[in-house]
Amino acid sequence: MSFPTTPGFSGIDGREPYSAVIFDAVGNLYGTTPSGGQNCGVEGCGAVYELSPSGSGWVETVLALTNGEYSPYGGVILGPLGSLYGTSVAGGFK
Repeated sequence: MSFPTTPGFSGIDGREPYSAVIFDAVGNLYGTTPSGGQNCGVEGCGAVYELSPSGSGWVETVLALTNGEYSPYGGVILGPLGSLYGTSVAGGFK
């Protein structure tokens, strides 16, 4: 499996992926961006994203955007029932 060279990250869907990524059992990739997102000012707040394999490429889905300027610099972990868990600098996700 190859990694996407340009999964998006245009700003609205997050910007500057920084943390480690994880895969689930079916090959979806999950990660965070510390900036970007919607309605969060110039730099944005960050996002949690999923990249799903599709043919010879990937489909990107924004799973969550942070509230305020609470950037998630760490990655996420996958819980036993498939839930994602992670941290941000000072706040939560919407």
